[in-house]
Amino acid sequence: MYAKVHIFRHTTKLFQYYSRFYNFMIIFYGKIIIFALEQKLKEMKTTERIMWLSLAAYVIACCLPVYSIDINEQPHFFQGFIMLVFGWLSFIQPSAFPVWCANLLYFFSLLAFFKESKRYKEIGLTCLIASYLAAICGIAFMFLEGLVTDEGGTPHPIVQYQIGYFVWMLSFILMAYAQTVYFYTIQEENA
Repeated sequence: MYAKVHIFRHTTKLFQYYSRFYNFMIIFYGKIIIFALEQKLKEMKTTERIMWLSLAAYVIACCLPVYSIDINEQPHFFQGFIMLVFGWLSFIQPSAFPVWCANLLYFFSLLAFFKESKRYKEIGLTCLIASYLAAICGIAFMFLEGLVTDEGGTPHPIVQYQIGYFVWMLSFILMAYAQTVYFYTIQEENA
């Protein structure tokens, strides 16, 4: 019995060290990103600024809790990064998988904007549609009644949406807004 308690204490300490390291890494990389953005903001267009703001909101959302559920009357919070990494497993629950696919649509729209800005005339409408679909899929999360969070397969009801979900949605809305402004600016320049 003593060995089990002893192992549990070491596991708890290991988790605390991991948690401190995780928080340090978030702060460290956050400062690097902010410094890089300050340097780039001076020479960017408005739509690029909004895109970077959207990406910053997305990264921040990954560091925040997204939602909470009750398991045995104990609240359990789920971090955005964990949901991003393991969300693809939601294909088991068909109603939740499109919500995770919003991330793929977001990254497609983001990469297409930054990488293919010279060819944006041809792919602009696709990026615009992808950004709107990402926002719609993200909103669909509000309509889920529960999520499967363990191997038991029983969906647990979502008790509360946390700040991470709303920051995640803000990143999608900013992306859709920037894509809309940029798309119509390109259309006016070509007319």
